[in-house]
Amino acid sequence: MAISKKVREKVDGLVREHFEKEMQGLHQVLARRSRRPRPLEYRVKDALVEVSLLGKPSPSDR
Repeated sequence: MAISKKVREKVDGLVREHFEKEMQGLHQVLARRSRRPRPLEYRVKDALVEVSLLGKPSPSDR
């Protein structure tokens, strides 16, 4: 069964929204735990990991 592009975009948007909320919550917890900001190189690595996770094709796309 083919999933329409519109439906896929809607789902992608919802998933991304949920993921971003989860990440915000996680960052807030981490920020509370340690007041010292992470070094820039680690923050860049985190951002790259997040981007690579968002860009990965889901198993349903195969």
